[in-house]
Amino acid sequence: MPTTLFGKCVDVYFEFNYEHLLFKLADQEQKLERDELTSLRKRVELICRQVSANRGNHEPTKNKKGRFVSLYKWEFDFAKEGLAQMMDVADRIVDEVYQEIRKWSKHVSKGDYKEQAK
Repeated sequence: MPTTLFGKCVDVYFEFNYEHLLFKLADQEQKLERDELTSLRKRVELICRQVSANRGNHEPTKNKKGRFVSLYKWEFDFAKEGLAQMMDVADRIVDEVYQEIRKWSKHVSKGDYKEQAK
């Protein structure tokens, strides 16, 4: 999903990597500064913890900077969980996280991200 964060165009998206659903940032030109990325990570963690309150294994990822950055991950167990159940959970996570990120991105696009990140 293309979005504007801190006045800069970036993409946020989800991908499955083995048994993990990852929420990622594509910052191809590495436009975001370290403090902006840190602020984004804090906000993403708050959003994802709230969305995942009833879901077991989930956590923020390591604090790295780059063109493609994982921000948060959820662990699934393909051996124990049915595909339909996993997809229902993943769909709910994606919908709720995107909705909250869209709301937050409107604030950070206006420059008031410092207040929003707290």
